[in-house]
Amino acid sequence: MTGETSGSEPTHARTGSGHTDGGLTGGCLCGAVRYRTAGPPLRVGLCHCSTCKRQGGSPLPSFAVFRADAVQVTGETQGFRTSATIDRRFCPACGSPVYGDEGEEYAVPVGTFDEPQRLPPPAYELWAVRRLSWLDDIGALKRYEHDRNDG
Repeated sequence: MTGETSGSEPTHARTGSGHTDGGLTGGCLCGAVRYRTAGPPLRVGLCHCSTCKRQGGSPLPSFAVFRADAVQVTGETQGFRTSATIDRRFCPACGSPVYGDEGEEYAVPVGTFDEPQRLPPPAYELWAVRRLSWLDDIGALKRYEHDRNDG
């Protein structure tokens, strides 16, 4: 994979330390869209609905929800309305999801933060009826420090 350095996470167009007056920074994969938050999220959760799973390409989408006025976005985004109340914004250059515009709140995918470990752990799961049963066993999986080929 291009952009990798030995023994470290793949490098992409991420900039900044992640710290902005107690807030967090993040953005898309190519770096064309960046955001910064003010203050902590209102809540952090997981969503098992089919729309979130398809949009993020993951069986376990996680989001940090902020007041819309607490998220400053730079760079062009495009949207795709998936319901009457949610406009999913993404980078038109790389396709990365950046946030879900829910009117007064923005749901920001946890994986897009520069320092996701600074977020509190998820406190809830939505659409648990669609939760994949094998997620119960995920803690028992073999773990690799980096790539599977690293031994």
